[in-house]
Amino acid sequence: MTTPAPPWRRRTTRVLLWAVGLLLAAALGLTLFLKTLDAEVYQRALERQLSSALDRPVSIGAVSFDIALRPTLSVRDLRIANPPWASRPDFVTAASGEARLDLVALWKGRVEMRGMRLKGVDLLLERNAEGEGNWPFGTPRQSTQRAVLPDFGTVSLTDVRIGWRPGGGAVEQVRLDTAEATISDGLPFRIQALADYRDTPMQLTVEADASLQAAIDGAPWRLSVGLRPKGATLALDVRLASIASFEGVQLGIEATGEQLAAWSGVLGRALPGWGPYRLSAQARYVQGSLQVDGLSLSLDGLPMQPSRLEIGSGNAVFGASVDTRLTLAGKLGDAALTLEASGAPWPELQKTDGGAPLALRAELAGFTLSADGRITPAAEAVDFDLALTARGDALAPLRLLAGLRPGPPLPVDLAARVTNSKEGYSAKDIRGRVLATAVSGDLAYASAPRALLSGALNLGQLDLNQPELKAFESAARESRPRDVAGAGAPAWSRGVEADLSLRIAGITGLPIPARNLSSRVRWRDDVVHLQGLAATLAGTDVTGDGTLRWRDDLPQIDGKVSIAVLDFAKLDGSAAQRGKRSAFDEPLPLAPLRSFDARLDVDVARIAGAPVPIGKLAALAYLRSGKLAIDLTSATVANAQLQGHVTVDASGRAWRVDADAKADRLDVATLLRAPNRPDTVRGAIQGLQVQFGSQGTSVRELMKQAKLSARTAPFTLAVGRDRSPVQVQQASIEVEPGGPVRASAAGHALGAPMNLTVAAGPLAELLRPETAWPKIEANLRTALDGDTLHVLATSGPLQRLIGLRDVPLTVQATLPGARASLEGNVGNLAAPTGTRLAARIEIDDLSKTATRFSASGLPALPVSASGRVTLGDGEVAVDGLSAQAGKSDAAGRLQIRWRDRPRLSADLTSRLIDATQWTQPTPNETPVLDRPIRMPFLLSRDAQLQLRAERLLLHRYDLGQLQVDGTLTNGLIQLSTSAAEGEMHGELRLDLRREVPGAALRLSLKDVDTEALYTARSGPASGAATPRLSINAQLAGAGTTMRNMLTAGRGEFLLTAGAGTLPIHSGYGFERVAGNLLLALVPGRRAAQHTQLECAAARFAIADGVATSSDGIALRLQHLDILGGGAVNLKTGEILFGYRAVRRELFQLSLIGLTSGVAKVTGTLSNPTVELDPSGALLVGTAAWATGGMSLLAGDLWRKLQSTADPCARIAGGAQLSRDPLDVLMRSVP
Repeated sequence: MTTPAPPWRRRTTRVLLWAVGLLLAAALGLTLFLKTLDAEVYQRALERQLSSALDRPVSIGAVSFDIALRPTLSVRDLRIANPPWASRPDFVTAASGEARLDLVALWKGRVEMRGMRLKGVDLLLERNAEGEGNWPFGTPRQSTQRAVLPDFGTVSLTDVRIGWRPGGGAVEQVRLDTAEATISDGLPFRIQALADYRDTPMQLTVEADASLQAAIDGAPWRLSVGLRPKGATLALDVRLASIASFEGVQLGIEATGEQLAAWSGVLGRALPGWGPYRLSAQARYVQGSLQVDGLSLSLDGLPMQPSRLEIGSGNAVFGASVDTRLTLAGKLGDAALTLEASGAPWPELQKTDGGAPLALRAELAGFTLSADGRITPAAEAVDFDLALTARGDALAPLRLLAGLRPGPPLPVDLAARVTNSKEGYSAKDIRGRVLATAVSGDLAYASAPRALLSGALNLGQLDLNQPELKAFESAARESRPRDVAGAGAPAWSRGVEADLSLRIAGITGLPIPARNLSSRVRWRDDVVHLQGLAATLAGTDVTGDGTLRWRDDLPQIDGKVSIAVLDFAKLDGSAAQRGKRSAFDEPLPLAPLRSFDARLDVDVARIAGAPVPIGKLAALAYLRSGKLAIDLTSATVANAQLQGHVTVDASGRAWRVDADAKADRLDVATLLRAPNRPDTVRGAIQGLQVQFGSQGTSVRELMKQAKLSARTAPFTLAVGRDRSPVQVQQASIEVEPGGPVRASAAGHALGAPMNLTVAAGPLAELLRPETAWPKIEANLRTALDGDTLHVLATSGPLQRLIGLRDVPLTVQATLPGARASLEGNVGNLAAPTGTRLAARIEIDDLSKTATRFSASGLPALPVSASGRVTLGDGEVAVDGLSAQAGKSDAAGRLQIRWRDRPRLSADLTSRLIDATQWTQPTPNETPVLDRPIRMPFLLSRDAQLQLRAERLLLHRYDLGQLQVDGTLTNGLIQLSTSAAEGEMHGELRLDLRREVPGAALRLSLKDVDTEALYTARSGPASGAATPRLSINAQLAGAGTTMRNMLTAGRGEFLLTAGAGTLPIHSGYGFERVAGNLLLALVPGRRAAQHTQLECAAARFAIADGVATSSDGIALRLQHLDILGGGAVNLKTGEILFGYRAVRRELFQLSLIGLTSGVAKVTGTLSNPTVELDPSGALLVGTAAWATGGMSLLAGDLWRKLQSTADPCARIAGGAQLSRDPLDVLMRSVP
């Protein structure tokens, strides 16, 4: 059994069934309603409702409904009308649209939209001449009806074009690809869109604080507008008191971004890539004027250091009833920036009658520009009358704007009255200075009936090398567009005439200085005439005339330049001053040479001051299509006709220069001829050919990239006073791009092969003559006795060589085992008198080096010498000489004269002269005594010698305090000497003027301690006093060799000795012979007991080369006498003496044991030997040359000497030494 349901459940079920039934009925009714709906009725209703809300006629082309739970109304060809004054009928049109309708309102007969989509919207905003816009709705002048917008909800837009036409001008248009707006009475107005303006895509957002309907109803409205192209943001805070009027509008502006270039498309002009940046300002529109305050800007990334622009404060006023004003203050980099402008109200500035005042002052980085006057807008231009001044560094703003580093200023101080009127432009009373150049004049430009520029312009001294001017020119050049070839006369020139008078006091900074430039410039009928062109270039007067006209669509220049006298000495090459950019570094003109053709005749009547003789010069130059050809029609160099051709091709990206020249014969003497320069070279260079080629964009680059070749045919020169022939088989000068100048010559000189090379600097250095070629090297290699002599000469710079003044010179000569050098400055290369050079010579082996110069017999010693060489007029002096040869040294002064009669003068001092190193004969060498006297050599020159030596070391003797004074004058040699602290004296006279040369010698030695003279001893000094020796000798002879003179010589020799102890087994010379005699004649140990010498004497008569002891020889000892005699062969050096020992009468009863026989002394002077001859054979069979001396021993010499109480005095008393001068002594020689 079923339990019945509760009552409440049954009631609920019935209610649900009724509700479902009602819904089904309503749905069925709505479907029937939409099916029977008349679209045209609702289309008209929608048009009436929209027209009423906007107070504008609204038309819809067609309406349709889509039946659904949310019905959709679709429209096509929607149009909202414009005011009658607008430029087109419709304010906005939409190709199609659809709206979602409110179902309940639709049931009740009302059309309420909850969403809208529009496609193909075309909106145009514009103003009329009275400033009225076409966008205010619902407030027409003739009606006060309140406009009520439908509640659109969300409006989506696709393919929207929004245009803006201010005051009837051109239309600016924004395209919205997609947009979505909230237009609802209960929601704030809002737009989000993807827009495109001038091909710049961006995002657009608009956020309002109230609905659009509230704004239409007159409520204040605040909008936040955002515009975001890529990399930038613009935010606007707009506060409107009413959308019906701009009065009271407040605008806050905030713009940021990475680069200004992001706004290039929006603004319609290219902006630089500077950034990041931030801009802010506040503006308001009050009583017809726009007031801007609080303007600030920070901008980084400017092309300068520091790269920042800051506007700290700024304000502006624009309006109809207030004066127009603009004030800005800030910093550009580190430079202060201010701008102040004031004028009449904005509408008055636009008036075309009367004239409105205008004052302007701008200052940037210390440069100030001021203008004060009146301006009047005209139909096509602005008339003005302004007093204009400019002061300060005109380059400072340019450097800041161009991002250049700080540099020298370009100071200007100019003033002029500048006007523009229907008569034309004029600049009157121009006065002031630019840089250091005074500027004055008046200019006028009239445009009718034919354009004419006239006036006069005067410039003072213009220095083109000023860094400020160079920087200004560079900036101006970079700002100019590239020139292109013209297509005939410029269009503006066909109606222009010019008649100007131009004067320039002077121009410096050119390759040559210019002054007094003047010309009349006339332009008429497409022809420019330069009349009376005159200038003084580097002291040279230049005149000319020319014309410029257009032929075959190109300018054609025809002219003639004449120079009466071209003086090279006046060319100062000032274009390349130290520390300044040279004109040679400036880009060579390319486009100008391609943009005109030319034909010029150049005539130079006379050339003076050139480094080489140049005669009259004439050339013809042609320029066509960027190619310049120059033909030398007449040129003479060094009396030779020169033929040449030069081409310059500027049709490419750089200049291409090619040149060739040739001369059949160049006279060297003429080529090198100069005042005060001796004529030392004669001959002619044959077959000279020169070729040059280069490419570059500046003169310096042309020189750097140059390839130069100069070659000659074989030729012969006569060099020096003796005209020594120099045969040159080949000579050339070669230059490779970027390389140094190299010259070479190969041939024969002085009978030996010669190879000369010269290396200098690059050609480009010649553009700065004062520093060109700081080092020039010349290498000479030649053969000398089978070895190579290498001479390296270094000098420079070139300007000193050319000027022959203060020329640095270094010369190094090397041979195997020998080196020599000269270094210093030559004051005057043409006349080097007074020049001082540091000299040095080093020889490893004197004997080997001397043989290369045909000198023999010199020892194998290392030699070095240094000193200061002074060049004189035909002579050279060496001061501060310091020489070393082996152990010997010398210091002092030498002077050598070679002009007229050669002469050698020497003033020397020495610590040691070691003659032992210089007297060693070499095998097969002719002894010094047998060498012929060099008669021609000695007769042809003079000499003077002064020598002071602390020590003279001979083979057996050591002489101190040597003094030698000698002269050679016209073949007469006179020599005086002293040594041994003045106890030794000698005189020599050698007369080469005689038919047979004759010589006379006098020698004296007084009481000299002979032991002190010995070079070495056989043992230590005994401590006993050795005998003191005295010598007096004289000799005169004649002959062609020294031995011949000795052989034929006559004279006398006296030797005496005082008391002293004779050495035994030691000693040299007299002491050694005496000691050995004692040993021979006193046998056993007794000899040592009789060494006390009381005196000794020997006298020799010299005749026919033999010195004979005519009075005998005596040595008196304490207890005995040693008596003897003999002879010396001066020709061979042989000696032969015999001695006997004799008891003194006082000691006859002494027990002294003496040997019998004779002690014989034989050998040579340098190596004597003593032996006992018991048989006395010495007296028999004596050599023929010694018979005179030995015969004395055979006679009564023993008896005579033995019977004499003092044999020493007897011998000395027989001396017959003459005291006559040496010249008298020489007369006794047959």
